[in-house]
Amino acid sequence: MKKLKSLAISFLIVAGFFTGISSTVANVLPGEGYTISLMDDDQRTEVKLADLPQAVKDVLEGDDYKGWEAEQTVYLVKDKATNSEYYEITLKHFESEQSKTIKLKATGEKIK
Repeated sequence: MKKLKSLAISFLIVAGFFTGISSTVANVLPGEGYTISLMDDDQRTEVKLADLPQAVKDVLEGDDYKGWEAEQTVYLVKDKATNSEYYEITLKHFESEQSKTIKLKATGEKIK
């Protein structure tokens, strides 16, 4: 019963949150026909680290990323806004356990 009450309370909080968003949008954009997309339109495809282009592998093995290790799965992202492709790679530092995500073109060029 306690779990059921917690679930019901969580549902009410989430429902209230989305109600607040829709009323805020309605107040900000009265009478306008805008579409708001909450999802990313870019296409992401999983790629294994071993299948990356050699230029990208060379960058990851270079001095700029010494002490960092790439996750085994990376993503090839097709950016619809710019009509370009890049690899999104998450790196983890050996010593500090910090992580960061970088974006590289197939040529190895870094995207900011």
